[in-house]
Amino acid sequence: MIRLFIISTIFLLRTTSIFACCAEKDYRLFPIGELNQEIVFIEFDMFRNCKMGTGGGENNEFWIHGTIQLVQTSGEGITLIQTIDTINIVECRCTYKDYYSKTEYEIKLADSYKKALEIVRNKKGFVAARPKGIAFNDTLNTKFVEESSDSTYSQILTYKDTIVIDLGVEDIISCYPDKVAEVRSYQTDNFNITILRLRCELLDEQAQTHNKKRFNNIETAFWKEQAQWHGIAKDYIIIRK
Repeated sequence: MIRLFIISTIFLLRTTSIFACCAEKDYRLFPIGELNQEIVFIEFDMFRNCKMGTGGGENNEFWIHGTIQLVQTSGEGITLIQTIDTINIVECRCTYKDYYSKTEYEIKLADSYKKALEIVRNKKGFVAARPKGIAFNDTLNTKFVEESSDSTYSQILTYKDTIVIDLGVEDIISCYPDKVAEVRSYQTDNFNITILRLRCELLDEQAQTHNKKRFNNIETAFWKEQAQWHGIAKDYIIIRK
């Protein structure tokens, strides 16, 4: 049996006079195990914006805001177990070119990830998930088609024969998350879980090497990610029982 979850998330974008319009929406789901035959995730529901520096975008101040929560599957949806943290932090003072090397995303959010993992590990019957494999930039199995008529317009992404996503229903800032940048596979006692990471941009070799190394252990199976300009990055779940 295949269960497909398409998560629609509402982001509230804070706009003030000091922040330029370089906003990015970022929704991440990290499966960490199984509890009472439901899958438990750590959910990162965030958005990024920045205060632009002088001199054509030099020395930007990147901020990230949002919540980190424990959630679990329930029927055909996702339900909240517990809110872990609410965050409002400066990631770095940097440019888009050196953002990846300077961001403090992992350092500042590692405690929240570990806290969530420890909370659920103390629940009776919890069994941790096992990372099984990770692949990057799958253009071979991804198809993106724009369709229009006199009355309708849609942008449809399909991945293999398992998922069809109408990107027209997403809350778009500027670009559609039309590329499968990451495919992560996990296993629990009763489920095989696949996470598709959709972004506007693919991942470079530096990011691929970094993510692959951290994926070896569920304790470290989350990571920083290159910022996008006016972009969306979002995880979609495919579950096989």
